[in-house]
Amino acid sequence: MDKILEMHYLKQFIREALHKSYSVLLKDELKDMGLFITVPETIVRKIESVFDDIKKVATHDESPNHITLLIINKDYDKLEEIKSIIKNTLEQFEPFRIEVHGTNAFINNDKSVLYARITNDTVINMHYKLKQALESSKIKTNHFYGNNPNDQTYKPHMTLGYYETKEQLEDAPELKLEGGWLVDRIELWGSGSPVSIRLGKDIDANEHNKDRDT
Repeated sequence: MDKILEMHYLKQFIREALHKSYSVLLKDELKDMGLFITVPETIVRKIESVFDDIKKVATHDESPNHITLLIINKDYDKLEEIKSIIKNTLEQFEPFRIEVHGTNAFINNDKSVLYARITNDTVINMHYKLKQALESSKIKTNHFYGNNPNDQTYKPHMTLGYYETKEQLEDAPELKLEGGWLVDRIELWGSGSPVSIRLGKDIDANEHNKDRDT
């Protein structure tokens, strides 16, 4: 009975995480701002299905499920400029599909991270385009790429939990986690209320271009 109740509360937590206002994670409590891809409820339910296996090897991540796209230095004096640069850059990208394929692990600072593999070249291209656009306007980004300062390779992933010991990391099996979803917007967290920014041109602009082409 205790195990059933424990799983019930874990699943309830995940569902509530999708719908809550992200008051701690997304607002002024964050030192930096961040661009994130949120994870739909259908994928969260797939994560729930392997929660038993996650709990055997790791402490689960208590933040809403997400993919970190880019971490940006918080600068309120340049906030509107930052939003404008992000919007203009994301207009270059059409909605795309992300796929999740199994799990893996890596060491981030002193934490051993259990994560879901994300496969999509568009996410990687988007990361570097945003980073270049912001930094060319003298806006600092604070993205952490790993413990090797010479390796600035962006590795998109969805954190699921943290291993408590090196032995857990070395012995951890790969978990079967498959799924995918269409990404049509990116969210900016940490600048006040979350800002949702659509990919591609505005609908009106698209209709205008369509009429012009015909």
